[in-house]
Amino acid sequence: MPETSPYAALGSRVRLFGAQVLSGAPEADGTATDSGLLVVHDALFGLGSTPLALSHTTGGTVHFQLDAGPEFRGRAYVMLGSASGTIPSVPGLPLVPLAFDGYTQSLLLAPNTFLVGSLGRLDDRGRSRAALDAGAQVFDPFTAGAVLHHAFVVLDPLGALDFVSNR
Repeated sequence: MPETSPYAALGSRVRLFGAQVLSGAPEADGTATDSGLLVVHDALFGLGSTPLALSHTTGGTVHFQLDAGPEFRGRAYVMLGSASGTIPSVPGLPLVPLAFDGYTQSLLLAPNTFLVGSLGRLDDRGRSRAALDAGAQVFDPFTAGAVLHHAFVVLDPLGALDFVSNR
């Protein structure tokens, strides 16, 4: 497009909002005050979260948006996590980008407890939501600076891996 096109600046402002990407072009729709163009795109299928970090002193809730795409509608999913990083991957599941540790094991042994929505079925659009509620009392001085990694897998009707997020 020529630089004089009102769409030339499209993408000059980009934000991730849940499982969607908002792409903006300020003043792209004319001379009106506070004008602009906003285009909403579905993000690539996978896992999104907001906020990206929690305060050690106040805690909070991380909201996850799971999106495997409509071809996986109604399928069972499991959300996993790791406090040890993304490699090496989960034993027996080399496509899952998480190092197996105590956090992974806790999520598998107690689904839908402290990570609500970690086990379930995807909706008609192949999506679901999960939430990690971590109040300040959950954190102790040894967890300051800790990073938790998450991914989810979708299972086929026979229980085999059919989709892996975050690859």
